[in-house]
Amino acid sequence: MASTTRISAPRSADGQTKRPGHPFIHALEADNRFAICLDLPQAGKEDEAAALFWGMALSRYGNTLYAVNSALGQIAEIDAGGASVRRIATFDPRVAAAAGPLARLGGWLAPAVAAKQLTMRGVALSPDGKTILAVGERGLLAIDTASLKVTRRIAPDAAVGSVAFSADGRSFYALDAASGTLQRRDTATGAVLGEFGVGAHPAGILRVEARR
Repeated sequence: MASTTRISAPRSADGQTKRPGHPFIHALEADNRFAICLDLPQAGKEDEAAALFWGMALSRYGNTLYAVNSALGQIAEIDAGGASVRRIATFDPRVAAAAGPLARLGGWLAPAVAAKQLTMRGVALSPDGKTILAVGERGLLAIDTASLKVTRRIAPDAAVGSVAFSADGRSFYALDAASGTLQRRDTATGAVLGEFGVGAHPAGILRVEARR
């Protein structure tokens, strides 16, 4: 079953005006050719900028799907096989905001949400299924899958646009689109293990392959 996260925006009767819609997951059953729509939390649905922060991550064996919006402070755990929402949790989105004075000044001059573009891999699930990393307005949020609670904030002053775990889960890669760098960080501590230049305007991390 394939799935995509969308923000529905139905047009008015005259076809000219878009009314605020709501976020949902469009799950496609490829074998039997039918689709199921799973509604995500409705709070903040009118905030189109924050809607860009919706992202999804599928568990290793494909049985659980997580949809996270760090700007709105919302997370949904979905039974991928049964196409139903198991749990919904909320958290204070302010934990995603940068705390430093320079970051606060930058946020005042150009709000992070408004400047954020659609991301590729804005949410990542660790190979052991225990931790979610989600791109925030600044930095990353670590979320425990057992409780669906935020456990810590990583790189709170970084403009992270994409994230992916290594094959063994002991490290992860974070793309800083503003500086055009890809950082490898330790999963346990968040410490930078390496940094690579990737050029201007990178779209996102496509995948991370194990060394052969």
